[in-house]
Amino acid sequence: MRVVRSPGNAAVKAARRLARARARAETGTFLVEGPHAVAEAGQHLERLFVTAEAHGKHPDLVAGAAARGADVVRVDERVLAALATTPSAQGIVGVARLPRADLTKAVTGARLVVVLVDAREPGNVGTVVRTADAAGADAVVLAGACAEPGNPRTVRASAGSLFHLPVAAAAWPEALAACTAAGLRTVAADGAAAARHTDIDLTGPVALVFGNEAHGLPPEVVAACDDAARVPIHGAAESLNLAAAAAVFCYEVVRQRADRGSGPQVVPASGDLHRATTATGDRENRSAGSAAHVSGRGPGRGSGVVEEITA
Repeated sequence: MRVVRSPGNAAVKAARRLARARARAETGTFLVEGPHAVAEAGQHLERLFVTAEAHGKHPDLVAGAAARGADVVRVDERVLAALATTPSAQGIVGVARLPRADLTKAVTGARLVVVLVDAREPGNVGTVVRTADAAGADAVVLAGACAEPGNPRTVRASAGSLFHLPVAAAAWPEALAACTAAGLRTVAADGAAAARHTDIDLTGPVALVFGNEAHGLPPEVVAACDDAARVPIHGAAESLNLAAAAAVFCYEVVRQRADRGSGPQVVPASGDLHRATTATGDRENRSAGSAAHVSGRGPGRGSGVVEEITA
C-alpha cells in the first residue's frame, strides 16, 4: 500500500480534477465518497484513498478493494480533505469507472424502465435512480440534457444504485424509439392528463417518462407517449418534486403487479432501502405529474429550481 502525504501528488491531483465535469468526461471516471458508496462500487473501483483511521474502521472494505485490483493509497487527513467534496466521506474516497450502458441492451426484455427528459438537478437524478432500483426497475434512461451520472451529487443521492442497474443516455427520439422497439408502453407523467396514475394499467412492460424540474415534459414528448397520467394532490402544495413523483409512479407499478401476482419476487438483500407505499383517495383538488407540470397550473410553474451542472 502506497502512502501519500501531499495534495500535490499526481494521483491526488488527478482525483481532485474529477470534481469538474470536463475531467469526468475526458477520463470516464468519477468520485465515490464514503464507505457505503465505495462498497457499492465493487469491481468498478479503480483507486481508493483511505486515511489510517478509516482503514482501521473498515479493514474488510479496504482489503476487498485491493483484492479486486484497486490501487489503494493511504493518505492523511489533509489530503483526504482536499479530495472529498462532502464532509460525509468519512476518510474514504474512491475513483470509479462505470461504462455507459448500451441503450438497446438496457431496455430489451425490460418490464420497467424510468426515462428522465432534461432532468438537470443532480440530486433529483440520483434519487430517481435509487428509487427505480428500489422498485425493481430494469434500467434508467437519461434523455436530453440530464445531469450526468458521475456528478458528485448524483452519485451521493443514488446511494450506490448507480452500480446496480443500467443507466443509459440518449436523445429523446432515440430513447422513445428504443423503448417502443422493446415493446415498452410509454407513460408520461403530466399534470394535465385526464387519467390518474391509479387509473391506467401498469402491469405490462412500461417505460415511465418524467420531465425536468422547472417545466415538466414538453407537449410534444407527452403527445409522443402511449399514455399520460397524473398524481392527485389533495392539499395546498403546488406540485410534487420530480423524485417524489417518480417514487409514486414506480410504486404504483409495484402495487398493481403485486395485486396481479406479477410483481418482483426478490427484495434487495441489504435491507437498508426504505420501503415505499402509496395511497389514493376519492377527493382531489389538483393533480401532479412530474416536476413543473405536477399541478397542472400551466407551463413555467415548477416545484423545483433547475440547477445547472457547473464545472
